Amino acid sequence: MADDSVPDTSAPDPSQVEVDTPSDPNVPADSPLAAGLKEDVPTEKQDDEFNKLQQDIVKRTHDEHERYRARMQPLVDHFQQSASEMQMQPPRQQQQSMSQMSQEAKGKAAESVMSLLAIAAIAFTVFGRKSGNSFGQAALMNGLGSMLSGYAQGKHQRAEDDKAKWHQLWEVKNQENKDRLSQYRETLANKKMDLSQQMDIIKMQAAQHRDSELETIAEQKNLNALVKNLEAKRKAHHKVISGLVGANAKDYKSGPSAEWRQMVLEKSKGEVDPARNDDEREKAYELYPYSQFLKDKKETAKQIEDEKKKSSDKDPLELGIE
Repeated sequence: MADDSVPDTSAPDPSQVEVDTPSDPNVPADSPLAAGLKEDVPTEKQDDEFNKLQQDIVKRTHDEHERYRARMQPLVDHFQQSASEMQMQPPRQQQQSMSQMSQEAKGKAAESVMSLLAIAAIAFTVFGRKSGNSFGQAALMNGLGSMLSGYAQGKHQRAEDDKAKWHQLWEVKNQENKDRLSQYRETLANKKMDLSQQMDIIKMQAAQHRDSELETIAEQKNLNALVKNLEAKRKAHHKVISGLVGANAKDYKSGPSAEWRQMVLEKSKGEVDPARNDDEREKAYELYPYSQFLKDKKETAKQIEDEKKKSSDKDPLELGIE
């Protein structure tokens, strides 16, 4: 029997995703399937749009990869350096670091590693094996190791700083995946092309991202399978976010997740609640990035500490009486 306390981080199977069918007369106007119900567009204009996108797609995709490579690189460098420093530690010191952790802490750490391995596999495969930064996935795992090492050695401030950077790296990767999904949907909704041309453009996009499954579906011109694949990607995107900040209401009862949720509620004036559902979690994740929450939390703690220090430095006989 599956353990309900452990979130399901497996990627959705596109074959099991339920979607409308192209023949459904009630298909929503904003559904990708409605793309096949577009108004008549002269063939010449369809060809112009197709040729324009086809000629531009390699450059646009290269620019996109380069943009995300640049955004990830400082974080990748940071965690690669951390990994190198840990490897340079004497074996005895490494063993001492682990021995300082309680059995309960070791168990939670092992559970976290397995869960994060699963969601990393989703984030770096479901949307294509070509990531903007080829070292991004390794950096995320190095970052996790750096955090655990910092906590085990009692270097909590360093570990907290690493945690903020680690979440920042996740945010960049998740935005990259969201952008890819949006591009596919935009192509499928482009009424200036016919369905065959849309499929050809999506095939080219998928090939650039090394998404072989979607590339094959587009080559086969299978609209229903393509929509299922995009819906599976959307659900996978939500699974990754839920794996990082909480999968359901019980994950927000206490601790940092509860604090983050409270801040989201305040910033959105109660309109966005990450404990409500997947869509709300995604909105919350973008409204108030978790890495920013961690930075703000650190700054608040520092301000409180500074105020305490100022108070303790005051002359107890200085009562402020003129």
